Amino acid sequence: MKLLFLLLMISAHAYSKDPALTMKKIDHVGITVPNIAEASKFFIDTFGCAPLTHMGPFNMDHSMSNDRKQKVKPRAKTIELSMITCGDGTNIELFEYKNSKGKKTPPDHEDLGGHHIAFYTENIHEAVKYLREKGLTVIGEPMVMTFGETAGETWVHFMSPWGLELELGESPKGKAVETNFVKQDIIITKHFDAINELDSAKRDTLFDLAYSSNIDFIDPFFTVVGHKNLKNMYDELHKKFPQHQFVVTKVETHHDSTRAKWNLVDAKGKIVHTGEDFILFANGKIAKIYVFIDNHNYKDTSYETHK
Repeated sequence: MKLLFLLLMISAHAYSKDPALTMKKIDHVGITVPNIAEASKFFIDTFGCAPLTHMGPFNMDHSMSNDRKQKVKPRAKTIELSMITCGDGTNIELFEYKNSKGKKTPPDHEDLGGHHIAFYTENIHEAVKYLREKGLTVIGEPMVMTFGETAGETWVHFMSPWGLELELGESPKGKAVETNFVKQDIIITKHFDAINELDSAKRDTLFDLAYSSNIDFIDPFFTVVGHKNLKNMYDELHKKFPQHQFVVTKVETHHDSTRAKWNLVDAKGKIVHTGEDFILFANGKIAKIYVFIDNHNYKDTSYETHK
């Protein structure tokens, strides 16, 4: 049992580890183009991007590649940079190197560094028509995703005038993975409502909405399976902690799992215990709950409700 608990702890930690660095968003994507003026015009005219900054051209006195710390001899004569901003603030940084000794074609997808940039559009079929009228190569027809996490998305790839592969996409009703996040957050709310609810009829309704019939509830002290046993466990929890409530402090959803941090507070709002539930979903309902209690002395059974 101790080994199982340790494995669950490791699994939960690895799956939803707090990041070492806090990131708000991706600031920009940088790409090298053969002609910075023509590339800027393409993005501005085609996607409504706007110029943001421009620097250069500057003479290069050493390489700008990964060996730049060693002051390797430059592989181009000059460098010029432009930043453009697109849509809701996504930035693209363009680089042009004059007299470059580098490769003249973008990498294939199979190459290290292979990449593409995807643009969201509100009418992909009109967008494809426009691209073809402009003489751009569209690779096939828009692909409609009807299953899996990307269900609800339509996408197609096309080529820029200089051979960079790009993508158009639309998902007016959201992708399945996005709508699932919303549904899972709602179910998480019902899960904690079920724990806190004292009225048995109301709790039955919440159980039917939130939990699969054979739900597994894995606590540091025991495992409970099924609605009946879980209801009994919640009843014992209320007897052990009368007039206490579980208050959710943070929810993180990743595909079919959710990490929900909580406080157990008494009638005066004092925090008695803190912890988190690591929750797995199946078929739109909670299938497993792994409970972790912070800073708990597992020799102390003050939280234990069931053996």
